[in-house]
Amino acid sequence: MAKKYAEKLDRVTKTINLEQPDRVPFMGIIIGSWAAGYAGYTMKDIFFDYTKYDLAVNQVLQNFDFDCVRIAGGARPGPVFQALGESAKGFTTPGSQSPDDSILQYVDVSYMEAEEYPELIKDPFAFIFEKILPRKYPALRGNAPQQAIALAKSGMLYTKFGSAMRGFTQGWLNNYGNLSLTRGSARAPFDMLADFLRGFKDIMYDLRRYPEEVCSACEALLPLAIKGAKHSFGGPPQKFPFIYMTLHLATYLGPRSFEKFYWPTFKALIQALTDEGYGFLLFFQGNWNAYLDYLTDLPGDKGQILALFETVDMKRAKQVLGKKMCLAGNFSTELLLFGSSNEIEAHAKSLIDDAAPGGGYILTTDKSWLSVQDVKPEKVQILMDAVRRYGVY
Repeated sequence: MAKKYAEKLDRVTKTINLEQPDRVPFMGIIIGSWAAGYAGYTMKDIFFDYTKYDLAVNQVLQNFDFDCVRIAGGARPGPVFQALGESAKGFTTPGSQSPDDSILQYVDVSYMEAEEYPELIKDPFAFIFEKILPRKYPALRGNAPQQAIALAKSGMLYTKFGSAMRGFTQGWLNNYGNLSLTRGSARAPFDMLADFLRGFKDIMYDLRRYPEEVCSACEALLPLAIKGAKHSFGGPPQKFPFIYMTLHLATYLGPRSFEKFYWPTFKALIQALTDEGYGFLLFFQGNWNAYLDYLTDLPGDKGQILALFETVDMKRAKQVLGKKMCLAGNFSTELLLFGSSNEIEAHAKSLIDDAAPGGGYILTTDKSWLSVQDVKPEKVQILMDAVRRYGVY
């Protein structure tokens, strides 16, 4: 396993550093719900019995020899949410708020009123802690002793969850030579504001009605975003593994609004953390064809950013960004449900031809694998075989 890990690490790090390895790496994007379905468990199982999450991922890693993986969560700590009153309005809990086998569901909720922007801007941490969290979780709405008990209990349960996950991760490395690309996560300030405070619908109103407040709120949230990323990473800064960041709402804004509301604090976040030596795996959700030129101005040295795209003209992305950052993604997940073997192979070969010359490309799908009903295991294997056939340098 040590030899296998060393081979994968050499292949992947050369690719990330824009050097030419022996072949194009393939990255598996494993969501807990996909692993659970593959192993015969429900989402309720892995929410409340973490050992079943470990067993599920073990089965996946035993049967699929990925070059690298992003094990993208999916096992949310059910007992923590129960301790907080289980009313995490933004997400549903399998077994109580949704069926046992339902994948994670996001519900668009606004926890903050537009009139509260000044309070958020003045002290975002206090506002979130004192106003937003009690609105999300019933157990935090009582008197001070009740709040303290709920926080202490949920904190202990979350510590137990985190300890279990760290142990599982080490086991996956030891047992399967598993190379995980990420550790910790971050959020762009605009996404923090939109996803966790105002909600998708209301933030779109705010761009027209309260544009300066939105900009000021993003600036106020920037220090929290930096601190949160460092805390989730743990330990001293290092370029690899990467901090993971999903860029959620950027492409909903249009280029002009993106430049005003999203780009300044997103770029500042990347600047602050890459200056300290961290690296990023950035998942560019949506269609980024109109935004590629912005990304040429992202801070960071060669090898500090891995750009995972959902939808982009990969040939143009290689031309624009290929000398600055490693590229990944853009393989249609739909083909792993509806595609024939020939279609899967042809799409993989096309992406390799467009993005892999000279190194700097990791082939993976354009979306995470949510369900075995959406991404068929046998078609994942076809894709992996195609990468090994066509991706040799």
